Amino acid sequence: MSDMTNDAQNTGWRGLTEDEVNESVEQGLVNQSDISTGKSVKNIILSNILTYFNLIFLIIAILLIYVGSYRNLTFLPVIIGNIVIGITG
Repeated sequence: MSDMTNDAQNTGWRGLTEDEVNESVEQGLVNQSDISTGKSVKNIILSNILTYFNLIFLIIAILLIYVGSYRNLTFLPVIIGNIVIGITG
């Protein structure tokens, strides 16, 4: 730890004093980022559910259910996983 203190002293680097920090905060000179996505939760969910990809597989699933071919619906977990990853990721 003393090596770091010595390095800081040797390079001339120093931190801000408390008064300098308070002055910067009063002037609004703070490092604060806006990490909002600009989308509501509802918009994120809808944009990941209502996609062309999901529409095609919904139509296929409806047709497979209509003809009674339930064994061929094994692709549905992949579609559900795609939706979940899109919403949470």
